[in-house]
Amino acid sequence: MKFHSEQVPSAIERYQKETQRVFSVLDGVLEKQEWLVGGKCTIADISFVPWNRFAISVSLKDVDVEKEYPHVWA
Repeated sequence: MKFHSEQVPSAIERYQKETQRVFSVLDGVLEKQEWLVGGKCTIADISFVPWNRFAISVSLKDVDVEKEYPHVWA
């Protein structure tokens, strides 16, 4: 959607769905615990910050992330 010179609808749909799947998994984990690993902030949590920001602004720009994935949003 952002870096490829042409728009490939099937690829866009595939990666949007994969991004939603990852957000769903993260939201499920964060619903049960504050951090991803070990009860404290680790590199696992920190590594998702730039990825999440990019995903929200590009792949999930038409999704209400705060509503759909409230634990990731928090």
